[in-house]
Amino acid sequence: MAFLVLVLLLNFVFNATNAQSTSTIIKPGSFLSPINNSYLLSPSGQFAFGFYRYKNGYSVGIWFENIRQKTIVWTANRDASPFPSDVTLVLTTEGTLIVRPKQGQDVLIADTSSDNVPRLATSASLLDSGNFVLLNSSGGIVWKSFDFPTDTILPGQRLAVTGKLVSSVAESDHGSGKFLILMQSDGNLVQYPVGAVLERGAAYWATNTFNAGYGVSLNLDGNGHLYLLNDTGFNIKSINTNYVNASGKSVYRATIDTDGIFRLYSHSSNRFNDWYTEWSSSNYRCDPLGFCGENSYCVMMDGKPVCQCPPHFNFINEKRKELGCQKNYSLVACDTRNGRTFDFLEVNGVS
Repeated sequence: MAFLVLVLLLNFVFNATNAQSTSTIIKPGSFLSPINNSYLLSPSGQFAFGFYRYKNGYSVGIWFENIRQKTIVWTANRDASPFPSDVTLVLTTEGTLIVRPKQGQDVLIADTSSDNVPRLATSASLLDSGNFVLLNSSGGIVWKSFDFPTDTILPGQRLAVTGKLVSSVAESDHGSGKFLILMQSDGNLVQYPVGAVLERGAAYWATNTFNAGYGVSLNLDGNGHLYLLNDTGFNIKSINTNYVNASGKSVYRATIDTDGIFRLYSHSSNRFNDWYTEWSSSNYRCDPLGFCGENSYCVMMDGKPVCQCPPHFNFINEKRKELGCQKNYSLVACDTRNGRTFDFLEVNGVS
């Protein structure tokens, strides 16, 4: 009897308005809502899954819950518009995970079909690894967020062949940004600007393991070791060769940041501490090609990358200098030598 009362009470808390839910599993018919701030917790409380504030609405994602900085590590449909507050996240009785608006079409969050064959999910859970999974009636995983990373991998997560991490636009904007890191089919782990993947000369960092063969994957373990495995499980390269599992370090993450640099972070057991950079793909923040937009260039000032315009150019947007520069046509002059009109910039050797 006492157990039945407890189950009913938990169900009430999970669905009650203005209550903050800390459930660990979703069953068909259960829902999460931005309005009542309900979310799913991993068993240890380290991670949370649900709606988080994004721009003028909400997105669905996973974040570190047990530290002061609620760091987002995964976002569903990251380039979609934010949801309004009157939506619900539902595991339907048909076994699909959707966001259901009051009006309009449902938005699919997790596609459980394989080769166009539906695989029914009967529950959803957030594991202590930070992996959000959909389970069938036998407890088998039919879908997991670890297979669809955005800009971050966590310990136990693998970036398989052709897998990629794409930077966010900004710390407050988790849409797809300008940089990616790609696990190539030749075994090389490479960083590119998004618009120049596989182009000659476009890579700005690589592990130089291009002879390792097919089947190489990027891995991060619980000790903060970032490394490459081949298809036989052999460690072919330690990326952070000087890694040490320091006392007091409890969690790690590897993220391609908004500035295009791939970094390994650690966080101590003190929830009020900040993330610490254990390793980075570059110590020079102007290295990422395309950090500054068209007609601009990057310089370091006070340890930070700053975009500059060449002479006779102005920023497209002074508040977002990384967008690049455009010609200042107020400086255009003409030269009718040989019957041709010359642009002032051409005459002065600026193209």
